[in-house]
Amino acid sequence: MKTNKQTSLIVITLILFAVVSFFITTKKTAPPLSSPKNSVSHHLTQTAASGVPTTNTQTSPLSNLPLAPLDQTIQPFKSWINSIRGKQIIDSATIRKGISLATARRAFMISLMKEDPEKSLRYAISWADYKMLPKEVQSLVETPFSQRGDFLVFANCGNSTHTPTYIVDLGQSHFKTTAFGRRKNLTTKQNTPLQGIHLDEVAAIRPAPLQVLSPEDALAIKDDFPIANQDITRGFASGKKISSAPVVALGGGKLFYFLNKEEVEKTNKKLSKLDELPGPHAGAQAIFLLASVGSGKNPISQIAWPTLESNAKLESASWTESKKKVFFIRIDFSDKPGESVSQARLKDVLNNAVSNTIRDMSYGKTWIEADVSSVVVRVPRISTTYSPHNNYLLFTDAVSAFKDLKTGINLDDYDIVGLHFTNIKMEYGGSAIIGGSRLWIQNSTSTRTISHELGHNYGLHHAHFLETTDGSALGPG
Repeated sequence: MKTNKQTSLIVITLILFAVVSFFITTKKTAPPLSSPKNSVSHHLTQTAASGVPTTNTQTSPLSNLPLAPLDQTIQPFKSWINSIRGKQIIDSATIRKGISLATARRAFMISLMKEDPEKSLRYAISWADYKMLPKEVQSLVETPFSQRGDFLVFANCGNSTHTPTYIVDLGQSHFKTTAFGRRKNLTTKQNTPLQGIHLDEVAAIRPAPLQVLSPEDALAIKDDFPIANQDITRGFASGKKISSAPVVALGGGKLFYFLNKEEVEKTNKKLSKLDELPGPHAGAQAIFLLASVGSGKNPISQIAWPTLESNAKLESASWTESKKKVFFIRIDFSDKPGESVSQARLKDVLNNAVSNTIRDMSYGKTWIEADVSSVVVRVPRISTTYSPHNNYLLFTDAVSAFKDLKTGINLDDYDIVGLHFTNIKMEYGGSAIIGGSRLWIQNSTSTRTISHELGHNYGLHHAHFLETTDGSALGPG
């Protein structure tokens, strides 16, 4: 009998084969549903399926940024912060100077967060300094944050580079982000610990699940976040007695007390490894489901890693190796009214051709069971609001409008929720969240298109292949 790990590999390998086949066939036989590549808008900007605008050239590294803004904005503001540190009263002239410096710094920080988020975090204001700022200045700088949220990875099916784009969804707000470090290789993770900064519509996310705090930061926010430890005199991961000053880390809106930095590093390494598993619910979020070890007067809170890792692998396998319940909402727009496909037609394609394709490719390990809305749901904005790329807004509006109908259908009962709509000049025939639960299909009932997008939902990135011009494996030369 195959192990869960082996069967997961079979499923992913077979679906990957289908994705490669789809791209080869599509490239030769069918042009993508996207804007003409010779259009002005295409040359000025390519926009990702997630709604994250990206320039038509590769992102400039920090070394290509002018040095002047760094010298003229970051350092002067840092010096100003040092000048007010420890003061109980700050005069109006000093506040006005702080406002001026923060305003000058703001645009540079937003640019840095987009182009080199790793360095933007190095220059970011600390928790302690942020809390001591006058409110007039505080509103002009990046906000540090820590909470559990969704790290959404969008497949760019209408973009020739197929580079994923990312959104951080914190519930009441969401931000565009540029992944770096280990996060560049992750699939979507829901309810996962996120730390970083945000400013306007942009966020920079720290790569590690847990952020080690300086003593000053730990003291500044000790009353702002709950403590994860059941006993703060013992290290969270090991349960061993803390004999000196603890190392405090922040993760997912909670404070964790550790024995030392080595214990935090080991914990981050193990949690990061869990994040590599496919599936939106398998990963670092498992740290918040830990049970107490020990009993009586001195319960020891510690991490039972074998159990935690086993549970995470089972959660991952359940995403890639079991039936997926899928629900499609048919939507229309005030400027493009009417159904894009009949309920009966879409149900038939999903539950027969598409489901059978996935079942065949996975040797029966996974398939879909789909239902489709009986009504066509009108979204609140005209189609041009969403095209050519604002998938996030379209999905949010459609789900909200569907819930307002009070159909009695609970979307939380489904693994994947998709939208089907007429051609509104999106950049794709289909799009999906990689390793997540959202799916978009534009004006298509193609088995290949829908199966391809479901492959992303299962956790597959785009495949790559070499196309030569002379029929040989390597091409001329």
